[in-house]
Amino acid sequence: MARRYWSLSFYVGREFLFSFIVAFLFFFFIFFMNNILILAEEVLAKNVPPRDVLLLIIYMLPSVISITFPFASLVGALMAVGRFSSDNELLAVQASGVSKAKLFVPFLFIGLIFSAFSFVSNDYLIPLGNINFGKLYRRILLTNPELELESFAVKRYQDSVIITGEVNERQISSIVILDKTEEKNKRVISASEATLMENAEQGGVISLKLEDVFSHTAESNKKKEYEYFESEEMIYNILLSDISFSVSSPGPREMSSVDVYAAILEKRAELQEKIDAHEKDIKKSLWGLTSNYYALVEDTGINGKPSPQLQRS
Repeated sequence: MARRYWSLSFYVGREFLFSFIVAFLFFFFIFFMNNILILAEEVLAKNVPPRDVLLLIIYMLPSVISITFPFASLVGALMAVGRFSSDNELLAVQASGVSKAKLFVPFLFIGLIFSAFSFVSNDYLIPLGNINFGKLYRRILLTNPELELESFAVKRYQDSVIITGEVNERQISSIVILDKTEEKNKRVISASEATLMENAEQGGVISLKLEDVFSHTAESNKKKEYEYFESEEMIYNILLSDISFSVSSPGPREMSSVDVYAAILEKRAELQEKIDAHEKDIKKSLWGLTSNYYALVEDTGINGKPSPQLQRS
């Protein structure tokens, strides 16, 4: 009896694996081509070296595989069960005295293996691929600013708009920047030339060295009032988190589950410190109010009548 179940499980598992491989190749091709088309619009059309493009594709593969696995598992299981049903093999197995629960044990066992592999891929390979992708894209951006700053184009980021003239390697001519100051005042910065530089002191930031700068800031709350200045040079920083491919400081996408849990504990500890400090301030304020109250009661007398000192004053 055990030998029959083993043979049946092997047969069902083999059919499921075959259907899974077919579905996996199909979905992998669909999702992979979709990412290639997105990458082609962003990178391939900007004369990026083929070696760097190949590395970008390799770093994108873990995310493609993580999406492909659940779709392929579902469709593969449906294809296998559909074939068993169309060939009346389910009916034959039940007529032989085998329950449906034992028939679907291979699906459960293989599904657990796929789940473990997917967890490892999502927890280790995807963060590693995202980190390397961000580093490589940042290096490509510094050598080829046309990836984001095209010639004679307007680029809108989170809080700013950059209007560029001709872009030649790291040099940008006739650049205009529209943004807002910390006080939310509108500002216009124009320069005859700009040079793209890497900011070694601050991660997730690239810098534009502007020359022959003129800046105009309009007060939002005060009409007809403005400020302006002129400068030979100015450094303007751009957060890479505002660019289409986020390559800033590591976020949840670039962290494993252990790192995310550690970050959650750190945030929780910081929040608890703020709560404790706030409660301490409340107790201190309450104590001060209580002291002032009793001091005022003593000055006015026990019965609420003003003391002689207050009457004379």
